[in-house]
Amino acid sequence: MAYCYRFDYRFNAMHNPNKSEHGAHPHTFGVTCELDMEESEQDAVYGAIRDYLGIYKGRNLNDIMYDTYIEDIAETLFKDIDALTKDRARLMKLEFSDKPVQVYVIERRITSDKE
Repeated sequence: MAYCYRFDYRFNAMHNPNKSEHGAHPHTFGVTCELDMEESEQDAVYGAIRDYLGIYKGRNLNDIMYDTYIEDIAETLFKDIDALTKDRARLMKLEFSDKPVQVYVIERRITSDKE
């Protein structure tokens, strides 16, 4: 069996995937991370992720990243959170949503001990 800790975070922000000047619209975005880590690392890891995700709160995501489709945002978050936590945890899965019925999932597949 494999066990992971799960961290959920929500933030309000705007985006416009079509990049037009006046088309930005608000969402409550959801981020769920599943992390393989020691229990003693939880506070530090969760704090680092919370601080990182806080930079997006209340912002227009088009001002921060070039592509703002949910798939692109999720890829950016996965790479950044994976790098941020690499010394204390392993990001196994990230779920990103811009509405309750649409969730984009990135999952690390373990195929050998080298990954």
